[in-house]
Amino acid sequence: MSLFDLNADGQAVTIAEIGPPFRKVTLGGRDRPEQPVTVGGRSRSIQTWYPGTQAASVQHMGTEEAPITLNGWFQDPIAVVAGRGPVAQQALLEGIKIGGGLCQFVWGDRIIRTGRVVETAYAIHKHNKVRYTITFAVDSSNEAIALSPKPSIPGVQAAFAEALDAAVAAAVAAVSAVRVVKTLVGVVK
Repeated sequence: MSLFDLNADGQAVTIAEIGPPFRKVTLGGRDRPEQPVTVGGRSRSIQTWYPGTQAASVQHMGTEEAPITLNGWFQDPIAVVAGRGPVAQQALLEGIKIGGGLCQFVWGDRIIRTGRVVETAYAIHKHNKVRYTITFAVDSSNEAIALSPKPSIPGVQAAFAEALDAAVAAAVAAVSAVRVVKTLVGVVK
């Protein structure tokens, strides 16, 4: 189940180790992952039905993020000349995966996750053209996406909205009355 499909065209993906040896893979330019990339997860909740109640008691226990799978090509000819081509990228990713260290996954300014590179696969076509698949297992997310950050009680919000609308209407009427009085006082003078 996906939260959304991300189309972050033009933005590089970085996977960087949080601890030593602080290796970092940047998937940008022609190495950028194919799109869309599915990012998602599920809410972990415990629902309990107590005797005598018509509504369940629900305790939200956080979220469980789904792994992120990236597919793409290491095929940057300029990077090969500079010694950072497909073989170097592949070796760097393998080192991060084998090390098993905690990493930060960053794509643009919207997607930031903490986790580990748990699976990689490479289809080697040429020394400068390698198809990759990277699976990043997510431990945590720093995106606190909450549509309703405060608890909602059915009916109370609607009643509050009606009362607020009535108060605003009364304030507008009072301002209009003051303007009329000021105009009349100005005419009388």
